[in-house]
Amino acid sequence: FSQEQTQMKNLFIILLIFFPRLISSQWITQYIDENVTLYDVRFINEKTGWICGGNLIYKTTNSGITWLRQPNPAQTGNLYQIHPVNENIVYACGICTILKTTNGGENWTAIRVGSPPCGDSLPDVRALWFNDENKGWFSGNAQAMRTTNGGVTIVDSQRVDMIARDMYFKDDSSGVMIGEGLAYRTSNSGSNWILVPLPFTRVVPFCWRLSFVGDVGWTAAENNAIFRTTNFGTSWDSIAAAQTDRTFYPIEFVNLSTGYAGAHPVSIFKTTDGGIHWEMQSIPSFSTPSGFLSVFALNDSIVWAVGA
Repeated sequence: FSQEQTQMKNLFIILLIFFPRLISSQWITQYIDENVTLYDVRFINEKTGWICGGNLIYKTTNSGITWLRQPNPAQTGNLYQIHPVNENIVYACGICTILKTTNGGENWTAIRVGSPPCGDSLPDVRALWFNDENKGWFSGNAQAMRTTNGGVTIVDSQRVDMIARDMYFKDDSSGVMIGEGLAYRTSNSGSNWILVPLPFTRVVPFCWRLSFVGDVGWTAAENNAIFRTTNFGTSWDSIAAAQTDRTFYPIEFVNLSTGYAGAHPVSIFKTTDGGIHWEMQSIPSFSTPSGFLSVFALNDSIVWAVGA
């Protein structure tokens, strides 16, 4: 093993393989480097995927059995999200940073980079989404941005009254953005964003991730409220409050019925009725009290969850 490969044996990612013919699912531990908190995981097929956390990026081509570190030219701080468009084009974003690779991560280019604390020209970028290799959107600390040429130029489209945590576009026009207590939607490719209230009464929800199946979408809030939209973000309702003292963060639905949520302290929950009821999954025990920060479902048989 190379020195770099040897250093990777310590940080963990959890792989779920669910066999429909069996009674229950099986979660398998995958380690990389225990000193790094992983913020996001995305796969393009069963074998190939990327994760990011700290200022590090890792790639696997064997379903996560091994993860190889990829070079990050911008060492500005945490990378919060990563988005592969295909096996070659991948984008990542984080503190004062937007990164891009055109060769699967062998080389990464900082298409926007600044020095903390981030200024108006490049905020703390926490969310991104790309529909193809050219059209993409970014958001973070009170700012929404977009590009139509793969990041050659990035337009500051609008200020928003929140720190965005996630965004999703179903086509080149219609998108939704979620964050701390607020949701926004756009119908003109992100040129303008319209505020959509979330139905909460007391505790302002800290929403971390979005998940959509067609026009139906979900987000989980810090107080374990589950919000749902059936009209692609035009309005939201509160469909459930998970009966647990765990704090929900990421949420991921495979279809209209089956979804997963990562929680703190370290735990994973599953729903089979569209998010109304949630049951804790049986997973390997860990020494870390930290929870899961990203869940990605390739299909209804293979799911990854990552955290500290």
